[in-house]
Amino acid sequence: MKHLIALSLLLLALSACKKHTEFSGQVLSSADGKPVAGTQVRLLFNYGAGGGQTKISAEDEMTTDETGKYFVSCEVKKYDGGALIVKKDNNFLQFSKFVNPGDCEQIDIILDPLDAWLGLEVENTRDSAVMCYAGITGQVYNGLGNVFPGGQGPYEIPAHSSRYIGTQKVPGGYDLEVLWNDERIKSLKEGSNRTPVFCPRNDTTVVKVVF
Repeated sequence: MKHLIALSLLLLALSACKKHTEFSGQVLSSADGKPVAGTQVRLLFNYGAGGGQTKISAEDEMTTDETGKYFVSCEVKKYDGGALIVKKDNNFLQFSKFVNPGDCEQIDIILDPLDAWLGLEVENTRDSAVMCYAGITGQVYNGLGNVFPGGQGPYEIPAHSSRYIGTQKVPGGYDLEVLWNDERIKSLKEGSNRTPVFCPRNDTTVVKVVF
């Protein structure tokens, strides 16, 4: 009988843990390993509410102090998806992680500061104007990255002329790729021209592409 009671209590505890979710640790900079204060850490679960709409079923958030430490937790009753979202400001790349109810982890979050600049110069050697689309991908970007500069384009380059499109803030210290094409923007994902480039921290790198 005692064994049955103990087993029942254990099953109840495991059932409760499946609903309880928590994450803790420190938010650190990849540039120097120091804590990042003023970072918003958010644990969020949502579910489909029909008609293409979603509703929040559980959430918790906080802002780190000078120690960079964080702790977020919530009780999840209904969900379709969950995420741990960490963002500082426009000077850091946002971090996100898919999570499930019952995840109880202590992890340090490493944020990449946008401490480098990547410029793009386009030369058109053709006899007619081209419409240029360009993007960034690489180690710190999942698939298609930002479009120069900051989501704008396409850019028209007249025949036999050059154009400096602009400078995009990127994480320094990584190997990135510049993608470009003069077709529809969806072609940036596959079949685009690519140029690998290393972007040193606190410096500007300019990539030149020629049509």
